[in-house]
Amino acid sequence: MSDTTSDSDLRTRPRRAGNARTLLMVAGPFLAAGIALAAIGDAEIGRWLVVAGALGLLIGLHRYGRLGADPPLDLGTDSGA
Repeated sequence: MSDTTSDSDLRTRPRRAGNARTLLMVAGPFLAAGIALAAIGDAEIGRWLVVAGALGLLIGLHRYGRLGADPPLDLGTDSGA
């Protein structure tokens, strides 16, 4: 474990990664729905969905990227399998 990674960071990483993934999974359909609505003629609602989806994707990608690299695997231990 490096000096910059604490035990609390390693414990909260799965929760933070899950939050970023959830945001990406929600924002993507918003963006797609906004583009579809704008294409079929309801541009007012579609415009806001596109903006909300794009912002959600940007924030989600930023959060996911800020998690950093995964901790290295310890391949020296025998799992008993």
